[in-house]
Amino acid sequence: MRRSAVSDRRGAGLLWLSLALILQLFLNGPLAAQAPGRVAVSNLPARNERQIHVDSQQLWTDTGIELRAGQPVTIRAEGRVVAGSRRRLETHVVNEVGPEGTYQFSDRAVESIFPLAASAKGPAPCYCLIGRIGNSEPFFIGRKNSFVAPRSGRLQLGINDFDVTDNEGHFTATVAFEASLEPLAWERVVDRLGKWTGRPVDAASVVVFYVDGLRPDVVQEMVRLGHLPNIREQFIDGGTWLSNTFTAFPSDTITSNGTMWTGCFSDRHGLKGQVRFSRRRLVSESYLEPLGPSRSARLLSPRGIDRLMVDSQAAAISTLQGPPAGDQWLDTYVASTPPLYELLQRHGHDWSIGVLPVMTEVPPPLWSRSLARQMPYFKSHRTWEYMDDANADYAVRNLLQRREPVTIIWLPETDSCSHKCCRGQFGLTRRTIAHADRLIGEVVAELKRQQRLESTYLMLVSDHGHLGGRDRHLANFDIANDLIFRPRQLDEEGNWIGGGLGLSVRMHRFANRHSDDRSREFVFIDGDTDGAARLFLPKGHYRSGDWSGPNRPGDLLRYRLDPQRPPVNLIDALTHYRTAHPEGGYSYPIDLVLMKLSSNSILISTLDRGHAFIERVRGPNREWFYSYQIVENIRPGEDGSVQFTPVKDPQRDPLGLLQVLSPELMAGPLDEATWLRVSANTPYPDAVVTLTRHMLWDRDLKFREAEFAPDLVVTARADWYFGMKDSPGTMHGYPLAPAMRASWFVTGPNVRKGTRSTVPCRLVDLTPTILHMIGLWPPHHPTGRGPHADSEEGESESEELPRFDGRPVLSLYESDEPGELRPVYWHDLDLQGWRPLEYRSRSVSPYRPVLVNNPDHPFDLNNMMYDLMLLADLSLIRVLDDVVSPLAGQRRLIVNTVGQAEQFFRTQPKRWVADTPNVLDVQNVTLSDYSITSQGNLQRIDRAVDWVQVRGQEFESEVAQRVPLPFLPGGRLVNRTIDGVQQTFWDAYRFGQRVVIEIVDEGIVNGVEDGTSYLLNRWGRVPSEQIVTPTDE
Repeated sequence: MRRSAVSDRRGAGLLWLSLALILQLFLNGPLAAQAPGRVAVSNLPARNERQIHVDSQQLWTDTGIELRAGQPVTIRAEGRVVAGSRRRLETHVVNEVGPEGTYQFSDRAVESIFPLAASAKGPAPCYCLIGRIGNSEPFFIGRKNSFVAPRSGRLQLGINDFDVTDNEGHFTATVAFEASLEPLAWERVVDRLGKWTGRPVDAASVVVFYVDGLRPDVVQEMVRLGHLPNIREQFIDGGTWLSNTFTAFPSDTITSNGTMWTGCFSDRHGLKGQVRFSRRRLVSESYLEPLGPSRSARLLSPRGIDRLMVDSQAAAISTLQGPPAGDQWLDTYVASTPPLYELLQRHGHDWSIGVLPVMTEVPPPLWSRSLARQMPYFKSHRTWEYMDDANADYAVRNLLQRREPVTIIWLPETDSCSHKCCRGQFGLTRRTIAHADRLIGEVVAELKRQQRLESTYLMLVSDHGHLGGRDRHLANFDIANDLIFRPRQLDEEGNWIGGGLGLSVRMHRFANRHSDDRSREFVFIDGDTDGAARLFLPKGHYRSGDWSGPNRPGDLLRYRLDPQRPPVNLIDALTHYRTAHPEGGYSYPIDLVLMKLSSNSILISTLDRGHAFIERVRGPNREWFYSYQIVENIRPGEDGSVQFTPVKDPQRDPLGLLQVLSPELMAGPLDEATWLRVSANTPYPDAVVTLTRHMLWDRDLKFREAEFAPDLVVTARADWYFGMKDSPGTMHGYPLAPAMRASWFVTGPNVRKGTRSTVPCRLVDLTPTILHMIGLWPPHHPTGRGPHADSEEGESESEELPRFDGRPVLSLYESDEPGELRPVYWHDLDLQGWRPLEYRSRSVSPYRPVLVNNPDHPFDLNNMMYDLMLLADLSLIRVLDDVVSPLAGQRRLIVNTVGQAEQFFRTQPKRWVADTPNVLDVQNVTLSDYSITSQGNLQRIDRAVDWVQVRGQEFESEVAQRVPLPFLPGGRLVNRTIDGVQQTFWDAYRFGQRVVIEIVDEGIVNGVEDGTSYLLNRWGRVPSEQIVTPTDE
């Protein structure tokens, strides 16, 4: 009876609940009047939440929720939406998305207009969940967002899509009202110096993902938006972010690479810019051309035949002219700072690299086949779009198979796309970064397959950041044609009243001459499409024709351009030049002017923030100390020096350091670590050290300085860059924070997880950190020619150590200093780049000459030559697949089948079976492999020899276990002999290959293009001075 009564009461309760639900459905259902776009809202008062159904075919959904300004709101979402349809060839396009949206969108979406700026127009993911309050600007929500309502009004949710009519599915959003914001994540923060007790494990290796130009704040924002899953797993959640990492000045690729791979600044490694101009020969060489990486490596430390040639030339000069002349020649063309690969070689190892801005193999064996596999036919002018795929493919197929202690994988497309594409990393480049994340995942998967991940340190680094794109577009200032070359304007009485400097100008593969200038009368500029430029001038005065060395600093303050004109203060002429800005009005594009005053001092000059004098002195342990003094009344001395007066009570300074230090403390002197720490959050981080290091030269490079040093270095203001071509992209090279701040994330054994270290460091610490991880720190320098040593705590025989400017970063390891656990909120990561930007291009300078060389055009001679060369490297399997794929639904049947077969054999437990696919290399069989002497077949023979050697070593080990000998007599000698023969053969092969490329590409093809440009411009030259009448004005 009791059970029956309870059942009756439960039945009555269920009946009343059913009636209430029916009534609720009737009131809110289809029979009820409902405004378009309005959906039912379920109230959950227990948690103060409401659930919203967001239809993907409806741009905006009215939630019926009224928000108050200042009210904390948390929105979570789930569900899947199919946004449009995907074409069969769009294999990497993602159109089925969650609330976080996607950056892997179709080319059809590139120029489309999204509610929240996305694709090429802004940083938002395509097809993500967005919101707005009333009719305000949309904002990102994604899978979760916790924010304070900026205004009062009705909350609306929607899909960030330019066309919602072809969508399917919906998102379900839960809107919660709580007393405070919810963090997106938690991170452990290490923000102070301490005694770090953590250390790397033994027998480890390092794999570096070098993503050119990657901004670390963009990485963090994209991860918290719900993207970059591989980077998040390995580096954000599973590793440590060194958030205050800074590169060297100028923040360009070549100088940064010299610093990254030597552990020294440019005053010691000598790679000062993207182009090297020789005052002695009056010719320039670019480090960015196909043979540029070889030039930079040969300057740092030549190898093989190059080393033999350098030593032979030095010996010959020593014999004919005496040992000092031989040493001078060697110091001019080879740096005394050993790069990473040389340090590894001293211990019997090497680094494993594909294409890199500094590399000893140009091109690396079989690398062009990886490029030909990824790139469409006859698209050499678009090579930059396929470099990431080629380098990742080459790494998986070749680099990781070598099992060297250090592997470096360069992914340069982020930098290339940032330069060329609208808004850089706040626009289309985010698709490139998302693609790089996928490639990183493929490399990590290969390391797992090789069972090496647990003993491998992974690094995600960039060589610099990028400026622009967030809240404004940059404008190009053609410093070469609009300022240096532009004729001087004279009035009818012959007085100089305006115009430019009226000087002939040269850049790499570019010349613009006045009709009244001789061949040795010109200014050379290194700095196109960059935030910094280096200026080289004739010595003494412009008409001297003397290029024996840089000018004295005082002479540049009274530099004579023409015998008929008064001397010019070049610093004032540069900083006071004004030009029209595309956004309207006039602006001064030049920010800093840098000048070397002595072997240990420089001058920084600006238009609106005065001047500063920096001097450095040696400390007791040979470390550098710097003093920074604000000065005025800059004037030339009679002896060619520069004189000035200290400012007694300064209110401003060129680098904004008065915000963090008093003038007395700045006069110091302070060491490099202190300058880095106090300036890390200023507009010019680490500028005192990096600007000085760039302008000065180590005493071991004094002969190189006379030939290759500039007279002045100028930097652009934050809304300008130096370049002849306009671009909606972003730039680097500046000493400003967005360009100087580099990415550095680390994961691996004993590395802190989910940690951000704010302790400032530099990319100069990268090589020491790598050496420390693989057990080679401190490295020993051989006896003989080498730099002086610094003392290091715990080191003995310091005189045998190479003098590094960097030190291993130890704060990234687990230690007794645990750090502080802190929440991560959305407003901490939001870069506020959501507003659409309108791009206005500047007109091309009327003084710019005609140029035949156009690397972005398919009919450029260099591009046509490389298109023909790549035909020989086309994979036969790819060609067959291209023929069959239309019949197979655009699927890569043959490539996939061969890849699966190779993967099957590579995963076999027997090593001789697992190594066989690498020897046969079936996927790399190309059209040129009909010949036994093709590079592919020679590589197969080389790998077959290695395969036999490994099998012999395995047999030797088995036999040695049965006899009382550590190894069989003669075995090591035979292997060393074979390895020596192989190395000699490939050194000779690569040397011959490079010589052929140099003759054909840089000699013949470039000669034809440059000669044609010379002839086209010869008849249109203008004089250096022009008379302007009142009518002309």
